Amino acid sequence: MGKYDFEVLVDEINKNKENAIQRDKAIIREIRQNKSKVLKYLALAILSFLIIVCVIIVIQFKHKTITTTPYGSYECRGRIIKVCSGSDEARKYIKSIND
Repeated sequence: MGKYDFEVLVDEINKNKENAIQRDKAIIREIRQNKSKVLKYLALAILSFLIIVCVIIVIQFKHKTITTTPYGSYECRGRIIKVCSGSDEARKYIKSIND
């Protein structure tokens, strides 16, 4: 058996260990950056969705209809979801017509 220089082997092992640690740090950094990008896009998508819903609600309730019946008049707002107000007699009259 020849002579071995154990200090050289230890230095190589330490160098490989340091390289592996640097690679792991780079991978972790990249994962964090990707996660940050995904969270930004997700926040933007949620904000866009909420703005669209709010605009639809505002536009939806701008639509106003006033209907007159023999028992009084009533006012409805909205197209998709109707919110109506008026006298109780008008409500009973409309309910009797729809039944």
